[in-house]
Amino acid sequence: MYLAMTTQDLKREIIYRSKRRGLKELDIVLSTFVAKHLEELTPDEQVTLRDLLLELEADLQKWLVDHQPGPAHYQPMLQKILG
Repeated sequence: MYLAMTTQDLKREIIYRSKRRGLKELDIVLSTFVAKHLEELTPDEQVTLRDLLLELEADLQKWLVDHQPGPAHYQPMLQKILG
């Protein structure tokens, strides 16, 4: 469970988690997307992105590197990232 976060705290967490995935391919895909588009995302999209970044490495790899379909609630964000 998360305590209330400020917008800046949320952004810092997203930036941190996008760079420290453990798999270089994910680091590149996610950190590049975050650097280019984080400020353009709505607050709800930022929360979705943070939630996506909390998923298991193996799942993120399937969805973002191997291009397998992810859960429906992540599809809009996955499409933005893979854009």
